[in-house]
Amino acid sequence: MSFSSHDTLATLVTMVPANRADAHASLNNIKETFAYSAPEREDKRWDCLWTFVVEHVVPHDREPWTSPIKTYWHSVVPTVGTKDDQGEQAQTDPA
Repeated sequence: MSFSSHDTLATLVTMVPANRADAHASLNNIKETFAYSAPEREDKRWDCLWTFVVEHVVPHDREPWTSPIKTYWHSVVPTVGTKDDQGEQAQTDPA
């Protein structure tokens, strides 16, 4: 299943508690910045979403509201550097 950055942004907005005004302001800024966005800017939106997670979710890692966000994030963003990736790279990179 493929997830768009637009769908991911919309889902994150619903997952962040209402009392996290700074986090919602950051998500709204991303939404406004990319209200109209050419397809070639999709990667830039993902970069902004990553920055959001690093700045607003990771620092509150022990708070219960972050757990569903982390689970969701890991389901939509592929993990780089897994053993499969390393094995594949080892087979394609000359030693």
